Amino acid sequence: MSEIKKRRWRIVRRMAVIATLGSAVFGLAVSDGELQGALRGGVTGLSMTILLASYSILYADAPRDSRLHRLSFLPALALQTLIYFVLIMLGLEIGALLVATQGVRGLQFDRSLLWSMAFSFAFVFVFNLALQVNSILGQGELLKFIVGRYHRPRSEERIFLFLDLVGSTAMAEQLGGVRFFDLLNQVYGDIAEPILEHGGEIHKYVGDEVIVTWTSESGVMGSRCLACALAIEARLASLGDRYRADFSVRPAFRYGLHLGQVMSGELGSVKREIAYVGDPVNTAARLIDVCRETGRSYVASGALLERVPLPPGMAAVPLGPVRLRGKEAALPLFALAAAPIVA
Repeated sequence: MSEIKKRRWRIVRRMAVIATLGSAVFGLAVSDGELQGALRGGVTGLSMTILLASYSILYADAPRDSRLHRLSFLPALALQTLIYFVLIMLGLEIGALLVATQGVRGLQFDRSLLWSMAFSFAFVFVFNLALQVNSILGQGELLKFIVGRYHRPRSEERIFLFLDLVGSTAMAEQLGGVRFFDLLNQVYGDIAEPILEHGGEIHKYVGDEVIVTWTSESGVMGSRCLACALAIEARLASLGDRYRADFSVRPAFRYGLHLGQVMSGELGSVKREIAYVGDPVNTAARLIDVCRETGRSYVASGALLERVPLPPGMAAVPLGPVRLRGKEAALPLFALAAAPIVA
């Protein structure tokens, strides 16, 4: 099972527990403390979770060019609301059929049903809103905001991987704005799996660039930051024929990797985000320039390679101390490749 699907099912399991317990408490309250009311509420919550999760997973797995994904905001909202209404009513009916209250099975159109519908819609709305906000912010970012992990700036050592799409300007001219945007969406969707599998956090998309980060402990473990770059390249290479057929191009990235101490914290007022500020971020970005100048696909700093052992099949070739744009001191840099190379 892919890492993305594993994450989805972890969310579903948590959602099932929360929905079952919350619905049981709600059922106990509206039934004036009857045990059958709590049982019915729990069964209803579990049934509803299974139905809604199944639909959400099917929707997420639908091709991006499907009619469902092509709908604009208002039609999509109307359709989603209708589908949720049907699934919620079906979940309420399942709970009512499986557990009788006051000797009656099946839904009874009374005040209790109205309260149950209101509670169900509120729960689904809040949970889906949380999922959407978390998706926009990035994996786990919403939880970091909620618990205040970065409410005050903190110093931490992090690894940064910058990815730069090779030939993006020519691709944009060849494909046009809309098709190039579709290409970026497809590429970013395809590389998400290897990034997640190697414990990376997608920090930001900057046009045709992607910034991935790890805590130093996470990225060093198993050389995951280096293995991630290899896995991304392998993933895109395996999909090359499909990209050629769909877009008449074969996307590839340049990779810059660096490690260092940064300040991490919530940044902004009107729009807030968790930001990483410090020289290591700028240095990692500058390594992309070295890739262009030397014709290499991978360039890593000596600071990173001192801490991260090379994974099997990867070799490092010294490029010598290099003075990066905007830097006073030269840095030891290395070109990397998936197979042994000669300087």
